Amino acid sequence: INRFEEVMALNLTSIRRGMVVKLEGQNFQVIDVEHRTPGNLRAFVQLKLKNMSNGSQFIKRFSADEQLE
Repeated sequence: INRFEEVMALNLTSIRRGMVVKLEGQNFQVIDVEHRTPGNLRAFVQLKLKNMSNGSQFIKRFSADEQLE
């Protein structure tokens, strides 16, 4: 059975809780999303991610204009 994966790049501002994203060659489920604009600094998106293969969780910060698969 052949399985086709459709991969598309998403702006980080359109990432929602429950989505699965690919980062560093591994799949992660988005547990929480926080879009922040602190004072006079650039906006960033903070994601709480869960590794789909081993269940570990961590928080990663991205610039608001980056993209993920």
